[in-house]
Amino acid sequence: MTGKGPGPGQRLLWVLAVLALVALPACGKKEPAAVMEGILVYQHKSNYYLYTEGEGGQVYTLPAQAPVPEGELAVGQKVKVNYDGSVMEIAPPALGEIDSIDILGQAAEEEFQAALDHFNTEVKPWHLDGEGERP
Repeated sequence: MTGKGPGPGQRLLWVLAVLALVALPACGKKEPAAVMEGILVYQHKSNYYLYTEGEGGQVYTLPAQAPVPEGELAVGQKVKVNYDGSVMEIAPPALGEIDSIDILGQAAEEEFQAALDHFNTEVKPWHLDGEGERP
């Protein structure tokens, strides 16, 4: 051994390696811009209808082909939607680009019935059945 420490090139490589190890985990899974939880109350053609509480209840449309990492979507499930934060202002509103949908489990019967009642009075007659205009 000569007693010499690492040269400047070796130190630079060491610093770059440490920086790469610190930065790589951050490049993995990106965080969604927004998250919304609710109950799937209805499926019509290629859309699901998501009921969310708050502001008197709101219904959003989700595409049936949205990415679901674990299982398949079904009416009556509680779900968490990870999306880009945008909402298309159509009736009913549609969530923007969906990153993934996590299935949280089945909604309690009372919860599901309350969500379905809201959907059936506020959305379905005017938007799906085409039975006339909303009063």
